[in-house]
Amino acid sequence: MKKLIILLLAVASTVMTFGQDKFCDPALAEEVNNYIAKNGGIWLKDFYVSLPKFSEKNKNPEEKYSIVLSADYIYRFILTSSPKYQGDAQLNIEDKSGKLVAILKTKSKNNPEASDIDIKATDTYTFKVNFLSGSEGCALFTICYVRKKT
Repeated sequence: MKKLIILLLAVASTVMTFGQDKFCDPALAEEVNNYIAKNGGIWLKDFYVSLPKFSEKNKNPEEKYSIVLSADYIYRFILTSSPKYQGDAQLNIEDKSGKLVAILKTKSKNNPEASDIDIKATDTYTFKVNFLSGSEGCALFTICYVRKKT
């Protein structure tokens, strides 16, 4: 329980750390909320990502976030892309050493993609969001607590 409280405090502190002024499509939050209502989970944090199209000036448009996740918990990661933009989102989740833990890609607009991941080690995980084909895009990814591993 103590680890969960520490996790919640760490996630809550990211609200102040990461600017969330990129609400490029507020309707995405409703999609994710509906998904959580149907499939379960406890919402922890949303991250809106809005990136420009690939260009000489923006050679690798990508947004990165680092979060500490606790071992022996199962988290659900939900990703959805806005139909108002051409880009389809991709989320890469890496551990502290840079090892890829999971990849999520949106397959269609207005249809959130989700993956449950059993976190085996308490560590800082990096979440990288970009848009396939270098297109301009808007996405929302959400972290949910599912359950403690039994």
